Amino acid sequence: MNTDKDKNIIQRFGQVFSNLSKPDNKVVSKPEAHPVIIPPAPVHVHTPKPVEHKPQGLVASFYGLGIAPRILESLAKLKFTEPTPIQHKAIPIAIEGKDLIGVAQTGTGKTLAFCIPMFQRLAQIPKN
Repeated sequence: MNTDKDKNIIQRFGQVFSNLSKPDNKVVSKPEAHPVIIPPAPVHVHTPKPVEHKPQGLVASFYGLGIAPRILESLAKLKFTEPTPIQHKAIPIAIEGKDLIGVAQTGTGKTLAFCIPMFQRLAQIPKN
């Protein structure tokens, strides 16, 4: 059973095709244009976990960020002792396997913040 909307569409197509068959090829009436509204894509925002604030005098370290012991040893050998703010926030999220975008000034350690979790994930792949 055709609805009123279907009948209206069929009628418009009939008008268009009948107008095209006329010798002067003039369209007598135009079908109405209906705007197409595309809803915006959903945006998934990661809400970071609250960072524990340490009392003055205590230095934050890479320990407690979820980094594997072998990587922590390598960081200690390279004399990396204290994570920068971007590293402190990004490393736990990336180790969980979540996507993240980090924005910070040049030289603040973004590359290391992304590479530590990447190295850890690569180290978990069994070797052939």
